Amino acid sequence: MSYSFRIHIKLPKDKGFKFDSLYYQMEGFDNIKPIEIRNAKEGEKISGATELVFISHGYSSNKE
Repeated sequence: MSYSFRIHIKLPKDKGFKFDSLYYQMEGFDNIKPIEIRNAKEGEKISGATELVFISHGYSSNKE
């Protein structure tokens, strides 16, 4: 069994990211797997997001 996480954050109304892509992947380090950042609205670019999700997969336990 593999574990994953999904963190959902709301951005302030006057702030955002000028990143014109559907997702951005941050490389992992130590025991942290790569993390993908996406617009909470499926299929929309990060630059237009009012809410973001941070997603990572492949952990061997809930604690990890």
